[in-house]
Amino acid sequence: MNPFVWFWATSLAIVYLYWELGGRGEDGFGGRFEIVGFNTSKTEYAYKLRDPSNWSQIAPWIGYVLHNVCMFVLIYYAQKEQPKYSMKWRWFNWRALQINLFFVFLKTVQGQLWYNGMSSVLPLWFGTGTVATYLLLVYIMRWRDRGYIFGFGKRFVIHKKLLAKELVDFIRKYHAYYIAFGIINDFWFHPFESSLGHLLGKLNDLLLLWQMVVMFMPAHRNMYWTLAIELIVLFHSAVIAINRDTVLNRAHPISGQFGFGFFVILVFSQMWNLGNTKPVKWVIRSVLGASFIGSVLAVYGLVAGYGFRYLYEIVFIPLLFYGLMLLYLLMFAWMYRVVMKCTKADGAARIIITTIFSLIMLAIAFVPYVIIIG
Repeated sequence: MNPFVWFWATSLAIVYLYWELGGRGEDGFGGRFEIVGFNTSKTEYAYKLRDPSNWSQIAPWIGYVLHNVCMFVLIYYAQKEQPKYSMKWRWFNWRALQINLFFVFLKTVQGQLWYNGMSSVLPLWFGTGTVATYLLLVYIMRWRDRGYIFGFGKRFVIHKKLLAKELVDFIRKYHAYYIAFGIINDFWFHPFESSLGHLLGKLNDLLLLWQMVVMFMPAHRNMYWTLAIELIVLFHSAVIAINRDTVLNRAHPISGQFGFGFFVILVFSQMWNLGNTKPVKWVIRSVLGASFIGSVLAVYGLVAGYGFRYLYEIVFIPLLFYGLMLLYLLMFAWMYRVVMKCTKADGAARIIITTIFSLIMLAIAFVPYVIIIG
């Protein structure tokens, strides 16, 4: 069987299980748990217990820490072997599968018993920031293939070096640890509610757990598979926003800036490495470009509450991501000049400075979400 069919089939089967166990779309697992619910505050997370017990607060953290530590240790030992990419399942692929299956089961049991995720303690901006930063790192890793925008910008030169290439190599070398942290955090952050928005989010998490399982296998780098995972956020973010628009009865919905914001990134960047021949490339670009223009005109021209006067909002998310990509490039240029070109620095010093730089990069990526969400 094609591995991608297996990935999608198993993930969708688990999502269907969450639909059944989560109350078939009714909040609080079909009313079994009394939750905070929506209010007018943009910072208040709706899906947490109104009157939580101590154990409901602690249990998701135990699962998260164990899950994250297990994957970090596995990634370390897998990378230490410096394996070549192969179709063959090796010991680290089997261990990753076993770890993730166990913790998916554990999270399901934990949710059924105590409901809460880590969102009962962590602020909403943290949960949003971890996933958004994962996407940012993925966009940077594909910079060499897709370019910065419209296929251009693959050869940013600073200090006579192809810094875009150097930055991509740096992120690719260390990306496994952050993405494991970000996705496992998201997996344990939310309760397994059965609304469409939550189910799309969990589908995304499950597919990314599969992506961890197939490390050092060709499937891990398949451009269509990885793009499909990236694009789930387009639908997930729009559905979450639509749900909130409906509950809060907003006169002007905010869902357009999310769905179309990520659609802009697809049309401006993500689609530019698709296709093996020029005719196929242009067919893909024409179809997606026309779909984008047509859907924007239809929604902002015909749907009540939108209107063309709000069309500017679809650039908010692209500006955020493209701005952070450029900022990362400039910061990396500084690090390259100060650290990588410093022949006097020994290996330990370079590791320390590189680690500090990486943490600063990640912290900066969270700043917009602290400001916007609070």
